[in-house]
Amino acid sequence: MRTPRQLVAPLLVLMSVATIAVVFSAVDPVGAAVDTSRFVAVGPHRLADSRSEQCGCRQIDATTIRVDVGGRFGIPSDISAAAITVTATGVSADAFVTAFPTGSPEPETSMMNPRAGRDVANSAIVAIGTGGSIDVRSTLAIGSGIDLVVDV
Repeated sequence: MRTPRQLVAPLLVLMSVATIAVVFSAVDPVGAAVDTSRFVAVGPHRLADSRSEQCGCRQIDATTIRVDVGGRFGIPSDISAAAITVTATGVSADAFVTAFPTGSPEPETSMMNPRAGRDVANSAIVAIGTGGSIDVRSTLAIGSGIDLVVDV
């Protein structure tokens, strides 16, 4: 008589093979145009830190900072997206934080939801906007209700 584990194992292998097939077909569909994107490894580098007078960013308004990404730390100036980590620290109340391309509308979803009194970090791949920059926005005032750190 077979144990439950022996009965489930072949099913898990079959499910894994099906998942891999879907991923491969989604990554390389027949007849797709050749992608000219390339990955350039850099870092780690601190792009911005709102706790510092030398922030590495420009404060756009009370809740938004603009961070130049392209052309810094060996990052190509014609970059189209970046893998970043945003850290929220000194959080005075529950909030949400978004990161989005400069010149684009702010997305309706957050990349993190920090809670009062807790530091939290999250990573995202963000498209680069106008001037090689991204905007990072919080629902709290930067510098008094929350500080933001952006790393690549």
